[in-house]
Amino acid sequence: MIEFIAERRSVIFTYQSEFRANGWIWQELKKSSGARVSQVFRFQKQDLLEEPGDGDQDHFDSFVFRFRLATPEPHYHRIAGRKLRIDRDVLIAKEGIEWTRKLFAAERNVSIFRRIDKIVTPGQEIAIGGPRPDAIPIPVFLEMIKKFPNSTELDLFPVSTNGTDLRL
Repeated sequence: MIEFIAERRSVIFTYQSEFRANGWIWQELKKSSGARVSQVFRFQKQDLLEEPGDGDQDHFDSFVFRFRLATPEPHYHRIAGRKLRIDRDVLIAKEGIEWTRKLFAAERNVSIFRRIDKIVTPGQEIAIGGPRPDAIPIPVFLEMIKKFPNSTELDLFPVSTNGTDLRL
């Protein structure tokens, strides 16, 4: 289960597997450059707020992993692009948007921000809402999320008209 906790000093991403043991996250964090969670997020050990310690396998499997997803700035929460597997940071307005998984992933774990990343000017941050003149207004962003392909469309049309695989 994924939850987001928006606090004054950060936005916390919590994860505990509903279907299988989640000790794999700790193993990935210890041995590699990071762990990919829910196909959309990638965290490094330094993002972890508390390590699970040296318990038995049952301890790892019931441990709730808490990662710092975003840090505060005036008017926005900043997410480092590496955490979303993109090359640019994402700014999400502090007001007017609910932090849910649907903000980041469409059907079949299609990454919302990886899609946006492909069309934004290189070097430009992605801003959602807030006072920046280059920000995507929240109503426009929410409408855009609704228009991402659903499972049936992905089955029938897995490739867009420009040849891009929609399932990335």
